[in-house]
Amino acid sequence: MCHFGNILPDPGLQPEIPNGEKDTSGLRSVLQVLAKPRGSTMSEVMSYEAAKTFIIEWLRRDALLHEQGQVQKIGEGFDEYDGQFPRAYHQLMIAWEFWGCWIDERNHKFPCFYKGVKKETWPQLARHIADQLSNDREIIEPLIVDHFVFKGRPSLFSRIKGFFKKC
Repeated sequence: MCHFGNILPDPGLQPEIPNGEKDTSGLRSVLQVLAKPRGSTMSEVMSYEAAKTFIIEWLRRDALLHEQGQVQKIGEGFDEYDGQFPRAYHQLMIAWEFWGCWIDERNHKFPCFYKGVKKETWPQLARHIADQLSNDREIIEPLIVDHFVFKGRPSLFSRIKGFFKKC
């Protein structure tokens, strides 16, 4: 499982929509509402609906970027909104954990930290999660559940052994 620190949002963050496509989803407006000035010590937690819209749109955007070979742009909105993303909703947390781990995997040049999840599998899984959330269906795909649902901390031996596994 991955965990990233809480960073206050950059009020100037404007997500790029791949290939100049129009933002019909309202992602920019969601981000503008959520953006807080630098120096703010308190950050409001997003509502369920705002968080759901946010994660769906960013997962779909990043899936497209990944397939276009622009993997360096994956996760551009993650750190800015980590502190505002609600932790109380199980399905949203699966999506958030998945996104953070995808970013981590990309940062390490896709070494296959997650058995069965290869570089080309990430966009497919991202779209699956986004589709499940947008249709209010439970995320039950075994590959996702096995890797991205919190089940407690594994033993030190298991974690060390995991560094030597390949896809």
